[in-house]
Amino acid sequence: MGFTIIELLVAAVIGLITTTVAGNVLVDQMKSSEKIEALQRQRSNWTRATDFISSEINLSERVYGRPADGDPMPVTIPSECNINDDEFRLAVELPDRNI
Repeated sequence: MGFTIIELLVAAVIGLITTTVAGNVLVDQMKSSEKIEALQRQRSNWTRATDFISSEINLSERVYGRPADGDPMPVTIPSECNINDDEFRLAVELPDRNI
């Protein structure tokens, strides 16, 4: 005829467990998707930065690297850069664009 209270309670518990598991899977999937998107943004930013640096090096007339110990600095670092000689890695000399 109908369902007993025990059968209804068992069905409700099974439904609750199923809903909880599905909710956890959905939350985990969303977190994973956010991590993947963050990595893709980071990779895109890295690619843009390296492309910019490569294009600047390709346009440059000279490239200065870090000097060996005891050698003088190949360039004067402007004070606006807020770096010291120990932090210097690379400098490029661009052609005069006003010509």
